Amino acid sequence: MTPALLLLALVYLYPILRAFWLSLFTRNLGTQLQPEFSGLFNYGRMLGDGRFWQTFSTTAIFTTASVLTELVIGMCIA
Repeated sequence: MTPALLLLALVYLYPILRAFWLSLFTRNLGTQLQPEFSGLFNYGRMLGDGRFWQTFSTTAIFTTASVLTELVIGMCIA
């Protein structure tokens, strides 16, 4: 069971941790400058941005509507 758990950790946990690590840096993709460590500043800036909250609410509405629609259709078919 250990090899399977290690494989799952590698496949699922590594990308999550890598994405979090990269989110702690500020990087300009238009230049060859080295990324600068910004810590949690990126998260604070994101939470203060109105576009984030608009996108978050749109995503929540879409997800809720999709799940409920699929649930109703699935129950009707069953």
